[in-house]
Amino acid sequence: MDEEKIEISVLSTQKNELEHGKVQLINYLRKELRNNKISLSIKIQKQEEVTRKVFTAADKFKMMAEKNPALIDLKKKLGLDLD
Repeated sequence: MDEEKIEISVLSTQKNELEHGKVQLINYLRKELRNNKISLSIKIQKQEEVTRKVFTAADKFKMMAEKNPALIDLKKKLGLDLD
């Protein structure tokens, strides 16, 4: 099985915060998904790619799920309630 890579796109102002918690996030995902091959890649999003602002967790999830429908399955597997 190939390495499972998760890529997260963030604004440059958010990168440091995500980098700070990256190890804990990877460890959590590996444990919960029972997959030690998961890795996390952080991509800086260009400012012009940001089309709208979202404020609630549900809004953020909906916007991300529109771009990556696999997040819906991940949400179900982890038993998350973002509504």
